[in-house]
Amino acid sequence: MNSLCSIKKSLRGFLPTHSAPVELLENVQVVVRVGDQRRVKLISGGGSGHEPAHVGYVGPNHLTAAVCGEIFASPSVQQILAGILASGSSENPILLIVNNYTGDWLNFSLAREIAKNSLGYSNIEILLVTDDIAIENVQESVGARGLAGCVLTIKIAGAMAEDGKSLQEIHNFCSELFSKKQIQTVGFTFSSNLKTGQISNVEIGKGIHGEPGASRDTNLSTFDDIAQHLLEIFLKYLPKDSKLIVMINNLGGTSQHILNVFTSSLLPKIKEYFQIVHLASGAFMTSLDQEGISVTLLNINNKEQILEYVNRSISIGIPQPQPKITTRDLTHLDKLIAEHDSAPQKIQRDPQFLEKLFKSACNDLLKECTLLNEMDSELGDGDTGTTISRGVSHLLSHFTNSADFQRPGDFLRRLSWELSCKMGGSSGALYGIFFQAASTVFVSTSGESFAEFHDWLDALKCGNLALQKAARSKRGDRTMLDPLLAIENFLQNSSKITGSALAEALLKIVTESAAATKDMIPRAGRAAYTTSTVNKNLKYPDPGAYAIAVWIGGLTKCFLETK
Repeated sequence: MNSLCSIKKSLRGFLPTHSAPVELLENVQVVVRVGDQRRVKLISGGGSGHEPAHVGYVGPNHLTAAVCGEIFASPSVQQILAGILASGSSENPILLIVNNYTGDWLNFSLAREIAKNSLGYSNIEILLVTDDIAIENVQESVGARGLAGCVLTIKIAGAMAEDGKSLQEIHNFCSELFSKKQIQTVGFTFSSNLKTGQISNVEIGKGIHGEPGASRDTNLSTFDDIAQHLLEIFLKYLPKDSKLIVMINNLGGTSQHILNVFTSSLLPKIKEYFQIVHLASGAFMTSLDQEGISVTLLNINNKEQILEYVNRSISIGIPQPQPKITTRDLTHLDKLIAEHDSAPQKIQRDPQFLEKLFKSACNDLLKECTLLNEMDSELGDGDTGTTISRGVSHLLSHFTNSADFQRPGDFLRRLSWELSCKMGGSSGALYGIFFQAASTVFVSTSGESFAEFHDWLDALKCGNLALQKAARSKRGDRTMLDPLLAIENFLQNSSKITGSALAEALLKIVTESAAATKDMIPRAGRAAYTTSTVNKNLKYPDPGAYAIAVWIGGLTKCFLETK
């Protein structure tokens, strides 16, 4: 690997400079606080490239652990689970503080479900950071992005945990900061020229991964102009005379001189309308070397204890001269999950037949790899087919005998785990969430019993509910949920149809519902941010929906051929 992109080397360089006692689990890229005696443990993380976030906030009054993905890429489910296991026992309440980006949200959501259902962490919650206000009228299913407000959130939640507050108290207090828009951020990027003293290429709302902003305004040619523009945005949400904590954040490529020049333009304008009770300026959440600045305002009206929270120190003195570096064996996760999932399971009447259906569905997906990539290139990055084929090929090599299909609950749980490990991308996380939830309905409460049709329907319902919650989407949003919910609705209302007639009707329903996504506006996932797609005459249906139609088609065709 290019050493400049090595997260492990970056973490090794970070450890000796950090003034709180921490340990690095190097193979999973997790940094854990040493000696955290708090009952409630706090974990955050995301892609690397935002340093000092998130590793720089592990320590007293802050995080228990930070999980580090590759540059601008979400950490994997396995990394997050390793962070959870390293932070505390299943008796400890856990708060996952997650910036609102699709990959982070999905992987942390799946890790949470596995920790709850398979590792015994019954008290674990996600706090979603949504402080971006630069982009207006954001789709509800997508939500506002998480920006530098995450840093203040970590400080508040960490201090509350240090004071012995409960998980629910911390979660409710911090969630309200976002629901009431008490914490809000606007970022902007620019190009500076010290020879001419001018700035250019101003983009308001540029994301911390380089994603497009809300506008590029050629009329904003000075920091005074930008400060006024930002003030007008903040005034839409903040009552005048609010008491504010102000955080001016260097996005990574802005000199301290330039940051100070901007601060001198911004502060007088804020003071015209608000009271500044605390000011912080520096690099808190960066975007590699992006020349830009973000401004976060936190309204502490009616919550003035926040000021004391954010002023608490993470430092215990000098940095560690020889910090501890260890590894974490991921194979023990399989053992832990197997040990926890020892409850009696319902049995499949004909595991050989389930194996046939499974292999038929997998093989049909492999045949559609090229077409799925072509479909995805219309609104995405053109890798859906490759991603799904990678996961499916792995499944075919791991589910090789009928015994693997004897207990549907175990089978679906293994599907979830293997796909989240090997498929990758949003598809791996989404299928992982779906099958993990579906697996929970096959526990037997009356000794040995068989899985019936109604159990499989209940499994579909549970999977769909988990997907709707995790993906924050519904039918009509142009996602894989469109055919899945159509199937659920059909099966719930077709009790009198059986056998071949049911299979043929199911094939028709799933094919038509997937095809119908061609004329839908994307309202979830990455495509929802692409405003140009709203009026675009699309050639293909949603690739995720089409993939559902392919593997359900494989199931039904195999059933018809066999029966």
